[in-house]
Amino acid sequence: MARCRIELCWGRICAKHTRTLEPRLRGWLRDARLADAVEVVASGCFDRCEQGPNVRLDDATIVHGVDFDRLRRIVADAAAAQVEGRPGRHQRERKR
Repeated sequence: MARCRIELCWGRICAKHTRTLEPRLRGWLRDARLADAVEVVASGCFDRCEQGPNVRLDDATIVHGVDFDRLRRIVADAAAAQVEGRPGRHQRERKR
């Protein structure tokens, strides 16, 4: 099965939030048995600091202003979309 890739911004501003989001996300992925389906990676700044914290999905969609609950919904949908071979809803959920 192909893995869904989630990049977390670790730029100077976003890192304040990513520092707590990343371990929560990894724990949730483990508990939900999705850890093998989702690759979580650290990334440099996405140059959208005023809209952060930011994440980039494997289809290059950048989602702004994520909190843990929103990130969890986005990741769950992206993983399901990967398995089902469909576009994820996250592509329509971009926060402007």
